Amino acid sequence: MLGLLRERMGLKMGAVQAFRSALRLAEPSIRDKVYVNYGRSLVESGKYTQAVEIFQNVKEATFNSGSGLALALFKDKQYEESYASYESALHWLTEDQGFQSE
Repeated sequence: MLGLLRERMGLKMGAVQAFRSALRLAEPSIRDKVYVNYGRSLVESGKYTQAVEIFQNVKEATFNSGSGLALALFKDKQYEESYASYESALHWLTEDQGFQSE
């Protein structure tokens, strides 16, 4: 919660620190959500390589985690991996079949 509040206030580094702390304290059932928030915060802070590593720790992929990973890869200039991650997110992770890629 603290990380989200700091993120909304524009305190990027404070948000990163809060999510890092939350990750250490998180129970396994919510750890993936913390990874996604932490990764998003790292992307916003310009720490793209770290964000990629964090997003890759997500156990159960969702559209948000997949698209977050793809964005982090793109910002880190890993264009082919980014494209593959976006494609995977669109094809496998979207819940609405109308949005799935072919």
